Amino acid sequence: MTSLIRSMTLAAGVVCAVPALAQDDARAAAESYVNSPVQQQLISDLLSEEAVINQLRAMLPPDTPAEMIEEVSVIVADELNGTRDAMSAAMVTAAMQIYTVEELQALDTFSRSEVGSSALLKALPFQQAFVETIDPVLREMQTNIITRLQTLEN
Repeated sequence: MTSLIRSMTLAAGVVCAVPALAQDDARAAAESYVNSPVQQQLISDLLSEEAVINQLRAMLPPDTPAEMIEEVSVIVADELNGTRDAMSAAMVTAAMQIYTVEELQALDTFSRSEVGSSALLKALPFQQAFVETIDPVLREMQTNIITRLQTLEN
């Protein structure tokens, strides 16, 4: 009986350890991906004053003075940079929740390749080009929504 209890205790320990080992693998894969040079550059680009200026220009009316946008962007970029560690930690957590270990390893390998790194570093310029292109359509849509909502009040 004692050997049966020992065997069951050992088996229970192994069963409990498997999820912990998988969690460790997932964390290691997520951290490797998030800490890759490309991902860190993307975070830097996202938190830069230039990115903030572009985002503000897309959100604010076209006649907003450039000086105001630049002053605000300095403050916003500074505050955003203070969140860098929290942002990286949140990316690791999210990556562990969304991707499998194999997917994370594939993303990491891709991001560290010449083609992958080149493609991923184009994400922010791609987004900016998209926003510039779609912005007039979205502004018109917002105007239409406001007009339609105002007719509901009457």
